[in-house]
Amino acid sequence: MIEAVIFDFNGVLLQDRKWHEKAWNELSKFLRDKELDQDEFEHYVHGRTPKDTLAYLLGHPASPKELKDYLDNKESLYQKIALSSGDEFQLTPYAKELFKLLDEHDIRKTIATSSPLVNVKFYYQHLDLGRWFPFQDIVFDDGTFPGKPAPDIYVKAAKNIHVDIKNCVVIEDAKSGIESAKKAGAGKIIFIMNDDNQETAKKLNIDKVIRSFNEIKLEDFGE
Repeated sequence: MIEAVIFDFNGVLLQDRKWHEKAWNELSKFLRDKELDQDEFEHYVHGRTPKDTLAYLLGHPASPKELKDYLDNKESLYQKIALSSGDEFQLTPYAKELFKLLDEHDIRKTIATSSPLVNVKFYYQHLDLGRWFPFQDIVFDDGTFPGKPAPDIYVKAAKNIHVDIKNCVVIEDAKSGIESAKKAGAGKIIFIMNDDNQETAKKLNIDKVIRSFNEIKLEDFGE
Protein backbone atom coordinates (compact mmCIF):
# COMPACT_ATOMS: atom_id res chain seq x y z
CA MET A 1 0.00 0.00 0.00
CA ILE A 2 1.45 3.36 -1.02
CA GLU A 3 1.51 5.79 1.89
CA ALA A 4 3.78 8.56 0.60
CA VAL A 5 5.38 10.25 -2.39
CA ILE A 6 9.00 11.40 -2.42
CA PHE A 7 9.77 14.01 -5.05
CA ASP A 8 13.15 14.74 -6.50
CA PHE A 9 13.27 18.50 -7.03
CA ASN A 10 15.43 19.73 -9.90
CA GLY A 11 13.94 18.58 -13.19
CA VAL A 12 10.87 17.27 -11.37
CA LEU A 13 9.24 20.02 -9.32
CA LEU A 14 11.26 22.74 -11.03
CA GLN A 15 12.16 22.55 -14.71
CA ASP A 16 15.64 23.98 -14.31
CA ARG A 17 17.90 21.47 -16.06
CA LYS A 18 19.01 24.03 -18.66
CA TRP A 19 19.84 26.62 -15.97
CA HIS A 20 22.05 24.16 -14.12
CA GLU A 21 23.65 23.08 -17.37
CA LYS A 22 24.46 26.67 -18.30
CA ALA A 23 25.98 27.39 -14.88
CA TRP A 24 27.99 24.16 -14.83
CA ASN A 25 29.21 24.79 -18.36
CA GLU A 26 30.63 28.15 -17.33
CA LEU A 27 32.58 26.43 -14.57
CA SER A 28 33.59 23.57 -16.88
CA LYS A 29 35.00 26.03 -19.42
CA PHE A 30 36.99 27.73 -16.67
CA LEU A 31 38.38 24.45 -15.30
CA ARG A 32 38.72 22.35 -18.48
CA ASP A 33 38.45 24.79 -21.40
CA LYS A 34 35.41 22.93 -22.70
CA GLU A 35 31.73 22.42 -21.97
CA LEU A 36 30.14 19.24 -20.68
CA ASP A 37 28.46 17.02 -23.26
CA GLN A 38 25.01 15.49 -22.80
CA ASP A 39 26.37 12.14 -21.68
CA GLU A 40 28.42 13.87 -19.00
CA PHE A 41 25.38 15.78 -17.82
CA GLU A 42 23.38 12.57 -17.42
CA HIS A 43 26.16 10.71 -15.59
CA TYR A 44 27.90 13.39 -13.56
CA VAL A 45 25.50 16.33 -13.12
CA HIS A 46 21.78 15.58 -13.09
CA GLY A 47 20.83 13.96 -9.81
CA ARG A 48 24.36 14.19 -8.44
CA THR A 49 25.57 16.38 -5.60
CA PRO A 50 27.49 19.55 -6.52
CA LYS A 51 30.47 18.10 -4.64
CA ASP A 52 30.48 15.00 -6.87
CA THR A 53 30.13 17.06 -10.05
CA LEU A 54 32.95 19.38 -9.04
CA ALA A 55 35.21 16.40 -8.28
CA TYR A 56 34.54 15.12 -11.80
CA LEU A 57 35.42 18.47 -13.36
CA LEU A 58 38.57 18.83 -11.28
CA GLY A 59 39.66 15.23 -11.73
CA HIS A 60 40.10 14.88 -7.97
CA PRO A 61 38.09 15.45 -4.76
CA ALA A 62 37.76 19.17 -4.12
CA SER A 63 39.48 20.78 -1.18
CA PRO A 64 37.29 22.75 1.26
CA LYS A 65 38.47 26.01 -0.33
CA GLU A 66 37.76 24.73 -3.85
CA LEU A 67 34.30 23.59 -2.78
CA LYS A 68 33.43 26.98 -1.35
CA ASP A 69 34.95 29.13 -4.06
CA TYR A 70 33.78 27.20 -7.11
CA LEU A 71 30.35 26.20 -5.84
CA ASP A 72 29.55 29.66 -4.47
CA ASN A 73 30.19 31.04 -7.95
CA LYS A 74 28.25 28.28 -9.69
CA GLU A 75 25.17 28.56 -7.47
CA SER A 76 25.23 32.36 -7.63
CA LEU A 77 25.15 32.20 -11.42
CA TYR A 78 22.42 29.54 -11.35
CA GLN A 79 20.23 31.69 -9.09
CA LYS A 80 20.71 34.74 -11.32
CA ILE A 81 19.63 32.67 -14.32
CA ALA A 82 16.56 31.41 -12.44
CA LEU A 83 15.51 34.90 -11.34
CA SER A 84 15.89 36.22 -14.89
CA SER A 85 13.75 33.43 -16.36
CA GLY A 86 10.40 35.09 -15.70
CA ASP A 87 7.39 32.79 -15.63
CA GLU A 88 9.58 29.74 -16.15
CA PHE A 89 10.77 30.09 -12.56
CA GLN A 90 7.77 28.42 -10.94
CA LEU A 91 6.77 24.94 -9.89
CA THR A 92 6.21 22.46 -12.71
CA PRO A 93 2.69 22.65 -14.21
CA TYR A 94 0.13 20.53 -12.35
CA ALA A 95 2.46 20.04 -9.37
CA LYS A 96 0.17 21.97 -7.02
CA GLU A 97 -2.84 20.00 -8.24
CA LEU A 98 -0.96 16.79 -7.46
CA PHE A 99 -0.08 18.09 -3.98
CA LYS A 100 -3.77 18.79 -3.34
CA LEU A 101 -4.74 15.31 -4.52
CA LEU A 102 -2.23 13.73 -2.16
CA ASP A 103 -3.39 15.85 0.76
CA GLU A 104 -7.04 15.02 0.10
CA HIS A 105 -6.25 11.31 0.36
CA ASP A 106 -3.84 11.55 3.31
CA ILE A 107 -0.85 10.50 1.23
CA ARG A 108 2.27 12.01 2.74
CA LYS A 109 4.88 13.79 0.66
CA THR A 110 8.40 15.12 0.92
CA ILE A 111 11.39 16.16 -1.18
CA ALA A 112 14.76 14.43 -1.61
CA THR A 113 17.09 16.73 -3.52
CA SER A 114 20.79 16.78 -4.29
CA SER A 115 20.69 20.57 -4.07
CA PRO A 116 22.75 22.28 -1.36
CA LEU A 117 21.19 24.32 1.44
CA VAL A 118 21.86 27.63 -0.32
CA ASN A 119 19.58 26.60 -3.19
CA VAL A 120 16.96 24.99 -0.96
CA LYS A 121 16.61 28.28 0.94
CA PHE A 122 16.37 30.05 -2.41
CA TYR A 123 13.50 27.78 -3.47
CA TYR A 124 11.65 28.22 -0.18
CA GLN A 125 12.00 31.99 -0.51
CA HIS A 126 10.79 32.30 -4.10
CA LEU A 127 8.51 29.29 -4.71
CA ASP A 128 6.46 29.17 -1.49
CA LEU A 129 7.55 25.58 -0.83
CA GLY A 130 6.74 25.92 2.86
CA ARG A 131 3.05 25.87 1.96
CA TRP A 132 3.42 22.26 0.84
CA PHE A 133 6.54 20.86 2.49
CA PRO A 134 7.61 21.47 6.10
CA PHE A 135 11.31 22.27 5.94
CA GLN A 136 12.17 19.65 8.58
CA ASP A 137 10.67 16.90 6.40
CA ILE A 138 12.81 17.39 3.31
CA VAL A 139 16.28 16.01 2.60
CA PHE A 140 18.99 17.96 0.79
CA ASP A 141 22.73 17.65 0.30
CA ASP A 142 24.23 18.62 3.65
CA GLY A 143 27.40 16.58 3.17
CA THR A 144 26.58 14.02 5.86
CA PHE A 145 25.64 11.11 3.58
CA PRO A 146 26.59 9.77 0.13
CA GLY A 147 24.74 11.36 -2.76
CA LYS A 148 22.73 9.61 -5.46
CA PRO A 149 23.07 6.92 -6.81
CA ALA A 150 23.64 5.72 -3.23
CA PRO A 151 20.30 4.91 -1.53
CA ASP A 152 20.83 7.06 1.57
CA ILE A 153 18.86 10.12 0.50
CA TYR A 154 15.63 8.18 -0.18
CA VAL A 155 15.96 6.05 2.93
CA LYS A 156 16.38 9.25 4.96
CA ALA A 157 13.44 10.96 3.24
CA ALA A 158 11.11 8.08 4.06
CA LYS A 159 12.23 8.09 7.69
CA ASN A 160 11.62 11.83 7.93
CA ILE A 161 7.92 11.31 7.21
CA HIS A 162 7.72 8.06 9.20
CA VAL A 163 6.92 5.78 6.27
CA ASP A 164 8.65 2.57 5.16
CA ILE A 165 10.44 3.23 1.87
CA LYS A 166 8.74 0.17 0.35
CA ASN A 167 5.45 2.05 0.75
CA CYS A 168 6.72 5.13 -1.10
CA VAL A 169 6.44 6.29 -4.69
CA VAL A 170 9.54 8.12 -5.91
CA ILE A 171 9.25 10.63 -8.75
CA GLU A 172 12.55 11.19 -10.57
CA ASP A 173 14.05 12.49 -13.80
CA ALA A 174 17.67 11.31 -13.65
CA LYS A 175 19.53 8.01 -14.00
CA SER A 176 21.37 8.42 -10.70
CA GLY A 177 18.10 9.17 -8.92
CA ILE A 178 16.40 6.09 -10.35
CA GLU A 179 19.32 3.93 -9.23
CA SER A 180 19.18 5.52 -5.78
CA ALA A 181 15.46 4.86 -5.41
CA LYS A 182 15.83 1.25 -6.56
CA LYS A 183 18.68 0.58 -4.14
CA ALA A 184 16.64 2.14 -1.34
CA GLY A 185 13.77 -0.25 -2.05
CA ALA A 186 11.13 2.24 -3.18
CA GLY A 187 7.75 0.64 -3.76
CA LYS A 188 7.22 2.35 -7.11
CA ILE A 189 9.15 4.72 -9.36
CA ILE A 190 7.63 7.28 -11.71
CA PHE A 191 9.96 8.87 -14.26
CA ILE A 192 9.39 12.32 -15.74
CA MET A 193 10.65 12.22 -19.31
CA ASN A 194 11.81 15.28 -21.23
CA ASP A 195 13.66 15.92 -24.46
CA ASP A 196 17.04 15.35 -22.80
CA ASN A 197 16.47 12.12 -20.87
CA GLN A 198 14.49 9.92 -23.27
CA GLU A 199 17.34 7.44 -23.64
CA THR A 200 17.50 7.06 -19.85
CA ALA A 201 13.81 6.21 -19.79
CA LYS A 202 14.32 3.51 -22.43
CA LYS A 203 17.25 1.87 -20.66
CA LEU A 204 15.85 1.64 -17.13
CA ASN A 205 13.08 -0.59 -15.85
CA ILE A 206 10.62 1.99 -14.49
CA ASP A 207 7.06 1.47 -13.26
CA LYS A 208 5.59 4.46 -15.08
CA VAL A 209 6.93 7.09 -17.48
CA ILE A 210 5.16 10.44 -17.82
CA ARG A 211 5.73 13.81 -19.45
CA SER A 212 3.36 15.78 -17.22
CA PHE A 213 2.06 15.56 -13.66
CA ASN A 214 -1.50 15.52 -15.01
CA GLU A 215 -0.80 11.96 -16.20
CA ILE A 216 -0.53 10.79 -12.59
CA LYS A 217 -3.80 9.37 -11.28
CA LEU A 218 -4.97 8.28 -7.86
CA GLU A 219 -4.74 4.66 -9.01
CA ASP A 220 -0.96 5.09 -9.24
CA PHE A 221 -0.90 5.22 -5.45
CA GLY A 222 -2.90 2.05 -4.92
CA GLU A 223 -6.11 3.74 -3.87
